[in-house]
Amino acid sequence: MERSENGWPVIESQSDKSLVVIRIPGTGTPGIPLRLQKDCAPLLAYLAGRVHVEVSDLHENNKAGKFQDEGGYNYRSVRGSSKPSNHSSGTAMDLNWQKWPMGRKAMTKKQRTAALLIAEDLEEVIRWGGTYRSRVDEMHWEIRPGVTLAEVKKFIKARGIDKYGKVKTTTTKTQPKDIIIRQCRAI
Repeated sequence: MERSENGWPVIESQSDKSLVVIRIPGTGTPGIPLRLQKDCAPLLAYLAGRVHVEVSDLHENNKAGKFQDEGGYNYRSVRGSSKPSNHSSGTAMDLNWQKWPMGRKAMTKKQRTAALLIAEDLEEVIRWGGTYRSRVDEMHWEIRPGVTLAEVKKFIKARGIDKYGKVKTTTTKTQPKDIIIRQCRAI
């Protein structure tokens, strides 16, 4: 079985049953949709919801029924490579790709600080393209290479993330980060 860069099975069709469409929490009704690997979808939707609230409004470049500036699953190779992209396994997503194009540092200092805090908070299971050394990709978020399905499920449960990517309960571990993030947003 072919695997994406982070080790997850490649999905060859967008109609595959291992993919689901999930709405980004906090983006209204019906919400901005993302097609993602079903077990990772709650975690990635939770992350996208945090980016929407803490970094930048994800509605900014979306035109309902015409254009969407966010995406998840895409059966393709890593740019400049023959290796399957993590988008091919539904374990990666791009947010605000027009605003934060690959290869450029386009975030403001405040946005970058907020994104770094999210990346640090989720570093156990998530990798952010804004920290890539060779080719910065601020729009890109993915399941960290080597992270297993069991680790994703354990993280989701520990954080109290429900199947829609919303937090069911506040855990002691996330409270200090949430306070720090609110303080950074107030700056």
